[in-house]
Amino acid sequence: MKGALLAGALATIAGAAPAQDVHPERVAQIDKIQSTPGVLWQAAAHPRFAAQAPGASRDMMGVKGNQSEVIAELMAKGEIVLDSSASADAAIPDSFDSASQWPHCAKIIGDIRDQSNCGCCWAFAGAEAAS
Repeated sequence: MKGALLAGALATIAGAAPAQDVHPERVAQIDKIQSTPGVLWQAAAHPRFAAQAPGASRDMMGVKGNQSEVIAELMAKGEIVLDSSASADAAIPDSFDSASQWPHCAKIIGDIRDQSNCGCCWAFAGAEAAS
């Protein structure tokens, strides 16, 4: 009993959800991570999504629907075209400065934006990496 109380208290302090409130599929996912040799971090369920199955936050990740179908339809209509100059074998520069590449945007590059609760952190991270 003391062990369960201690585990619950530690989970609450660490910001993780108490074990009884975690969706069984999420528990299995966490257990799999914890039992993986060489993992140097501690997996835990975030309280906001703990009671939901993995993938429940998918609608917050910016892509809605089947984008492969949408792109195929737009290509069929001629609204978008395949850029034949793009290649997976293209040379990647050693460095890139978006402020130099697009000087007309230099004053807003690097501004911190309030992401609030929209789930667009992936977009901000990508944009910041490119900046």
